Amino acid sequence: MKKLTSIILVIVLAFSFVVPASAASSETETSSSAPYFSEAEAADIALLFVLNNIGKGGNNWSNDTVVDEVYVLYDFDDNMT
Repeated sequence: MKKLTSIILVIVLAFSFVVPASAASSETETSSSAPYFSEAEAADIALLFVLNNIGKGGNNWSNDTVVDEVYVLYDFDDNMT
C-alpha cells in the first residue's frame, strides 16, 4: 500500500513540475486609450467612496465633502488607468 501511494505521489509531483503556467499578454486591453468612464462618473464614484467612509479610519470627511478635481492617472506605458 505504501509503494502504491509513493508511486502516485511521484507521478503527481512529476506532472506538477512539468506543466509551466504563464500569463499571456493581452494587447487589446492596453491598446485603447479611451477611459472606461467619464470624469463625471469618476467624480461620482469618488464621492460614493467618501460618503461610505465618513467617520472611519480617522479621516476628516463630512457630509459637506465634495470632489474638487479629477486627475487622469497613467501606468508605466502611458496608458490611462
